[in-house]
Parts: sequence; structure tokens; C-alpha cells
Amino acid sequence: MNSICLNLMLLCFNILCPSEEQSKPVYEVEFAQNFDTNNLMSEENWEGVKAVSDFCLPWSKAYPQTTKFKATFDDRNLYMVFYAIDSSLVIEDTISKELDIAQEDRVEVYFSQKESLKEYYCFEIDPMGRILDYRAKFYRKFNDKWDAKSLKVESAITEYGYNVMLLVPLEEVEKMGIDVSRSFSFGIFRADFRKVENKIEENWVSWVDPQSENPDFHSPKAFGLMNLSR
Repeated sequence: MNSICLNLMLLCFNILCPSEEQSKPVYEVEFAQNFDTNNLMSEENWEGVKAVSDFCLPWSKAYPQTTKFKATFDDRNLYMVFYAIDSSLVIEDTISKELDIAQEDRVEVYFSQKESLKEYYCFEIDPMGRILDYRAKFYRKFNDKWDAKSLKVESAITEYGYNVMLLVPLEEVEKMGIDVSRSFSFGIFRADFRKVENKIEENWVSWVDPQSENPDFHSPKAFGLMNLSR
């Protein structure tokens, strides 16, 4: 393989999965003029909204199943949606406690005012719309007794996978200590579990490659930035 081909391959990998060695990626969230809160998943709400689709598998050589993330906001709420292609859903019919969600397919979004993750908030949602939410401090100090007060979730299992939509009131985001008038740390992830024969294969999907040896979303290097722009 000549040097030109090698450089092109490396360039494509970096575009598909930004790393900490590059500047942190910023997701610019645009203002929604007429978001229909009575029909959160409607195509009209999300048409034309900028998508994040450059997710990767930092700890696997496998090719990731497609994940797309979109966000928008208005004067009252922050709206987020994940579209996940999944050929082998791993979900439980019933769960006895929130932590059971950690054994399923799910999408995840984390927020923090500080890039150091001195305090941050995590939302993990399975294809059924069940949520594991908790507050955390770096490094991996979890308070799973914390619950969001007014989070709204809608989900749908589709022919090709599943979709998950979250509504978080801006008032609640601000109660998390996050100043929505400026950029804040933001991570989006996915636990993509696949049934292989009689085993479960775990694939950890991230927007940003934290360049760590082992899978770990709870690192400042795994976060980008979110900016709500009018």
C-alpha cells in the first residue's frame, strides 16, 4: 500500500470518529420555530434538523451499525432524538430495577457544565423507552438514586431497529448547573449488543474517540460540546 492510500485511510477514519487529539467537535443546536410537543416523533419536527452520524467503534474493528442523533430547542425545552439501525435487538420484556437497562441495547446522552466532568448527568434509554438516569462525578462515582424530575421519553421499535426521543425542559437542564447560554460538555453514545450464537457481543459506540485502551464513556476525552444557537 503506498503512502497516499494510507494517508487517505487515516483521514477517513479521523473524519468518521473525531479524537481528543483534534479539537473537540461542537454540535450546533438550532432553534425550532414550531415544534409540535403533542407529536414528538413526527417527521415534520425533525425535517431539516442537523444530524450527527459520524459515530464509531473505538474499541472494535467491526463496522458500526448506523446511528443518527439530532437535537433542537425552543424557549422551553431541549429535544433530542436517536435513530438506531439494529439487526439484533437485545432487550428484556420486563425489568425489576433501573440498572437492568445496563444489560440491554440502549442509547446514551451525558451533559456537564465542566469539561473536567466534576459533575455530570447521564441518561441511558433502551428501545422500549425505559430510562436509566443518574448523576455522576469523575471518576465513575455514580449516584443512581438521582432521577430527572420532568424528562419525557418516546420510543419506537421499527423494522430496522429503534428510535428514541427525549424532551428535557431547559429549566431542568439549568438545575443541573448547566448554563445553556454558552457551550457545555456533551457526550452521545450507544451500547450495541448483538446476539452471536449463544453469546452477547458488546459493541461500544461513541461520537468521539477518547483514545483509551478499554471501553469507557465516562471520560472527558469522550465528550464533545453542545451549543444552543438562535
